[in-house]
Amino acid sequence: FAQARIGMNDVYVAAFLAAGWYFVLAAHAPRRSARLDLVIAGLLFGLAAASKWVAFYALGGLGLLSLGVTAYAYAHGHTGGGGPLDLLRWRGRNALFLFGCFALLPIAVYLLAYVPWFGGPMIPYGWDLRELTQQMYWYHSGLTSPHPAGSPWWSWPLVLKPVYWYYGASETGSAVIYDAGNVVLFWGGLVAVVWCAIAAARARSVTLGLIVFALAVQLVAWVPISRVLFFYHVVTALPWYFLALTGALIALWEAGRRPLVAGYLALAIAAFAFFYPFVSGLPVQADQTGAFFILPTWQYDCQFYPSFRCDLPSATPVDGQALLARLAPALASLGILVAGWVVFRYEAVRSLVSRWPARRR
Repeated sequence: FAQARIGMNDVYVAAFLAAGWYFVLAAHAPRRSARLDLVIAGLLFGLAAASKWVAFYALGGLGLLSLGVTAYAYAHGHTGGGGPLDLLRWRGRNALFLFGCFALLPIAVYLLAYVPWFGGPMIPYGWDLRELTQQMYWYHSGLTSPHPAGSPWWSWPLVLKPVYWYYGASETGSAVIYDAGNVVLFWGGLVAVVWCAIAAARARSVTLGLIVFALAVQLVAWVPISRVLFFYHVVTALPWYFLALTGALIALWEAGRRPLVAGYLALAIAAFAFFYPFVSGLPVQADQTGAFFILPTWQYDCQFYPSFRCDLPSATPVDGQALLARLAPALASLGILVAGWVVFRYEAVRSLVSRWPARRR
């Protein structure tokens, strides 16, 4: 909600990536042509890459998926029979087609997006495309300056340190846009992702496995980045994160745990309503602001470039990084325990999971 309203480019990168993966899946049950679906997918991935480099990781993941599909079909005596992503399909000609869809086409879209940088007197800063690309790479690989809102990638599903987008003071209080995710959905989603991975392995489910794979691809994109990272970078992984949560809720619903699902969704709606002022910029009285800081790591110096600081209620000093390191293993272990209990405790859930392979097409 906060990301979309503030207009961060992560929102439309995530939209292009989700749409691209949709057409990859649509190619396996094409309405008109599998080839057309793959061309559309390549176009969408190209738009995502032109928006932000993180999309190239999705293309790399798609390449690995193609290799896996090809190897699996070959190992089981079905050379070229692995579907639209099988590199050996059509006696190997499909490899050239896929290369065109997911390498040449995205690169062409990326270059077209930077046409104004190819030359001429209107080039910003006097850079051409080569210099611009070099500057972007240097920024991402060489920026080491710390930031109060910085957080490592593994802390994002736990919502341990959101980012201030806006601060405005008034006579009675302040207005803040804080990109805190809905903690009920995020924390429940962490359990659901663990459940999804376990269920995919136990039932050999292509459907659940693809959700976990696509999610991992987008999170892995941030692991090697050495510069300071922020909570909003998780947005490109959220479609898969919440698809896993949706799958878990459907499983519980069909297993007869409807009161549990309804109660969980009601709690999520209540959490959104409670935090709405803090993510929308509504003015809040000064003595009520502290109610929104539900975790100690949410309280840190609210600072905007270059030196503007927010006048928010003071917080008890905490070592944020140390607290992140202590909380993450405990919460992750709790998530694994809860997910394991859900998978192995309910016979109805086990029965439902066993039917996933039959639905994967």
